[in-house]
This record gives sequence, structure tokens and C-alpha cells, in this order.
Amino acid sequence: MSTSPRSGFSLVELSIVLVILGLLVGGILTGQALMRAAEIRKIATSSERINSGAHAFRDKYLGLPGDLKNATQFWGAIHGTQSTCIATASPDNKATCNGDGDGYVNKSMAYSDTGYERYHYWLHLANAGLIEGSYTGLTATTGAFGPATGVNQPETGVSNSSWYAASVNVDARNNAHPNYFARQYAYAMQLGLSANGQKILLPEEAWNIDSKLDDGSPVTGRVFSYKTTGTWHPNCTTSDTVTATYNMAVKDRVCNVDIGIQ
Repeated sequence: MSTSPRSGFSLVELSIVLVILGLLVGGILTGQALMRAAEIRKIATSSERINSGAHAFRDKYLGLPGDLKNATQFWGAIHGTQSTCIATASPDNKATCNGDGDGYVNKSMAYSDTGYERYHYWLHLANAGLIEGSYTGLTATTGAFGPATGVNQPETGVSNSSWYAASVNVDARNNAHPNYFARQYAYAMQLGLSANGQKILLPEEAWNIDSKLDDGSPVTGRVFSYKTTGTWHPNCTTSDTVTATYNMAVKDRVCNVDIGIQ
């Protein structure tokens, strides 16, 4: 009885297959790295566009977006009663509410107080034609913090993340805030979705953004991050609250940055 000869892969053929698989995996990883690098660059460029737009807004309207006390003179009012106005979405993503004009983009936990300014910030900038998109000016959920990317806040360039506008005011004399390093800005853009942002950056990526736009330090300058001892972004920075650096040894996404508007 004759038998058919068995066939199989030779060592050379197996080696070729392994090399091809290695090239494919390497190509995929390289592609992912390039895509991520592009996202980080987009964060830097979009923040500078918003920064420029905010400057132009102040020059034209003599006030801060969101905080502008006569905004309805330019774009109409959502409602004549302020308490109803701030609790209602802009029907045409144009009509708005007046800010309190105190020189800060407030993020009060009481949305019925001045917390609405963080969302009308983007509505005012878009109304003025200084940023792309259209925004509702309203929290997307019940309560003070209800961000929705592309609905009430613009996207940053990183998937599922948007810019958040808020005042940052921590007493530089005592550096007492549990999460912030000492600093004071009338308003800043925070990378993330909510009041304490999101853990969306590697420390190395946060340093990269900080270095492109500022001085590379999480403590000083207009780009800043958070204390490692706090609850918002532990392990993003080293422990000293005066000389902290980005914790490059950590390879997880534990960071976020704020960018002060100058």
C-alpha cells in the first residue's frame, strides 16, 4: 500500500512567517505611536488657537468670555430671567446669558450661582467666531458638572476629551490646595472633561505639552499639573511641591494639565 508523503513547514518557511508577523506587529505599534503623537501635537495647537481667540475676545468685548456681563446685548438672551436663562440650553446655540463680570470664569459648585460661566465661555467664543463649533452653554446632566464633548465643550484632540474652562486661584503663600500647586489665573483651560479633569496623559506626554508651550515644569509657568499627594492625579509628578517634575518613571496615563490664559 502506498502512502502520501507528509508535507509541513520547513524551518526557513517558519522563520519567514515569524519575520512577516514581526514586521506587521511593529508596523501596527509604530502607527499607533504616530497617531498618539499627532493627538499630543493637536492638543498644543488647539490650546494656542483658543488662547489667541480669548485675547481677541477681550480686546473686542472688553470682558472675558462666559463672564461678560452684557453678552445678551450682542447675541440675545435665552430667557429674560437670569435664573431661568442659566438653566436652559441655548435654543439656537447663539442666544446666551450674561456673566457676573467679576473678572473670573467661575466654576461654582452651585450651578444656579455662577457655575454656568464655564459653559457659556465656549458659547461666547463661538458666537464671536473665534473658535470652531457651536455650544449649548448648559451642563449636559443634572448638577454642576455635566460635560459633553462637542456639545458644551470643544474637543481637545484626544479621544473622548474636551477643554474645560475655569478659574484657578490657589494662595501662592501657603500652597494649601490638596491637588493644585500654588497659582492664580482668572481663567485656564483644563484638559479633560470635568472639574478635576481626567487621567488621559502619560507623564512624558504632559511634559511634552508643557515643554512645547511653556517651561516643562508642572509647578511653574502657564502650563501646570497636579500634586502627586492629591486625589485627582497621584503619581503624575514627583513629591516636592516646590521643585516637582513630571514623574517620567510612571508609564501609565495618570496625568492631566491646565493651561493658563495670559
